[in-house]
Amino acid sequence: MPGHKRKGLYTDVESVSQIDTVLDMLQTIDVTELPDTDDLHRPEGMIGASLKELARVYDTVASFYLVGGATCGVLAGITACAQSGKKHILMARNCHSSVYNAAQLLKLTPIYIDPPFAGEGLPHLYGGVTAGQVKEQLEELPRETRDDLCCAVLTSPTYEGILSDIQGIANVVHGFHIPLVVDEAHGAHLPFMPETEAVSAMYLGADITVQSLHKTMPAMTQTALLHVQSEALLEQVRKYISIYMSSSPSYPMLLSMERAVARAEENSAAFSDYYSRLKAFRKRTEDLSHIKLFTAFDANTCASFAYDETRLVLYAKDSEGTLVPGTTLRNLLSTEKIECEMAGPEHVTLISTVMDTETALDTLYAALSALDRTLPLKVKGTLTLPAYNLSSLLGKVSDTNIYAYPPGSYIVSVGEVITAEAVAEMKSYLAAGITLYGLQ
Repeated sequence: MPGHKRKGLYTDVESVSQIDTVLDMLQTIDVTELPDTDDLHRPEGMIGASLKELARVYDTVASFYLVGGATCGVLAGITACAQSGKKHILMARNCHSSVYNAAQLLKLTPIYIDPPFAGEGLPHLYGGVTAGQVKEQLEELPRETRDDLCCAVLTSPTYEGILSDIQGIANVVHGFHIPLVVDEAHGAHLPFMPETEAVSAMYLGADITVQSLHKTMPAMTQTALLHVQSEALLEQVRKYISIYMSSSPSYPMLLSMERAVARAEENSAAFSDYYSRLKAFRKRTEDLSHIKLFTAFDANTCASFAYDETRLVLYAKDSEGTLVPGTTLRNLLSTEKIECEMAGPEHVTLISTVMDTETALDTLYAALSALDRTLPLKVKGTLTLPAYNLSSLLGKVSDTNIYAYPPGSYIVSVGEVITAEAVAEMKSYLAAGITLYGLQ
């Protein structure tokens, strides 16, 4: 193994496609576990040395490469915490589906923390969680429930770049002997950014931090990292990574992760230059009349402790001041050859990274500027919001998970009573033309 034997399929053919050439080259470095290539699950050689270097770079108790995405890390981290035998989990309502799935697989009973939504006149999106909110919620729980919490799980930064008060929250949950797991899938770049208030959770008291390298770093899709800052959880984490991750990890993926981290550590100037480009771009967008860029000031309306300005969240208003549905804005941007990461009910999200050049940001600004000049005319007559009859679901117990993907946060999970708030949120997504999974 692998069956291609590190040979290309078209080496003797004169006329091959570019993709054939790329795949042939990739297969030459696609190896398997041999004495000379080491084994990710039992690292003793070059992978073992790479993992030690990874922990040095991030200054952690241990760090792990993941070839199953951040989902694999979230599942492993929560399962490691659940080995305490405790059967409740404290989790933010806006957690990724992998957190909900972990709770369901492990038969954990969720205790939800509800982050606030952004303020009036801003898009319908989740904000941050505060230490005071967590403390109040824990103190209100019956003692037997509080003592039965295996861990607390938060998403920080959110899909839209809002960070919670991780240090304050860590102090609170640790005071109740509860470990903290942070899904930092969208914050893999944070350890390398220049001095900002947006700091990685692994340096603020999180016991386990999971990062999705492929989202914000120059690494291949499905690559991720798990960082451990708790000696007590280390061996359980190691065990469950091996259970949830493929027994045949991809060596090209491992090389991609190693290279991305090494380049980031060696080239801090690139991140400083990138941050300068971003600040200049954000300044330019202030001149737009109808399209707005979500800012740290906006994030303050929904309990943001810090804001990651690399995340470009755009929203727009028509000539009457009504927020334009995110799907409408996404489609309009597509006509300007700008493809968005996701469309929310009233916003779109674009992910910028250190690989975005000044030319790329200039191109984006030019497209936004062109659209901004014609936006009121273009959206006129397109804002008909259909009425969906979801009232029959009110008060029923859901037998499925209902969510939009992306971002993958559940509106309703299996076994949960469908509330009026959940119905309202479903309507806001459907009215914006966003597909909800599980509703059928």
